[in-house]
Amino acid sequence: MQSGETWMGLHALHRHGWTVSALAREFGLSRNTVRRELAGTQPRHYAKREARTGLNEVQLAHVARVPLCGTRPAAPQRRAATSGCANTWRTCR
Repeated sequence: MQSGETWMGLHALHRHGWTVSALAREFGLSRNTVRRELAGTQPRHYAKREARTGLNEVQLAHVARVPLCGTRPAAPQRRAATSGCANTWRTCR
């Protein structure tokens, strides 16, 4: 859930006759999320997440092993001709 304002908006519009599907489209939420929020008596409160830490040793080893060939293209065979990378996606892994 985004905020208490979103929760209040869902409840207000639902009282005015909006359907769950219409609310989901309007707020960009799934229908199940809208149903769950309408069933609640208060906005949800989520615990604060811990800050991300650096990479661990296994992750650093993986990053060092994988060559930097850019992002994975939609069609690996086209990338070699257009990007200048001599490797194909299969050999970049």
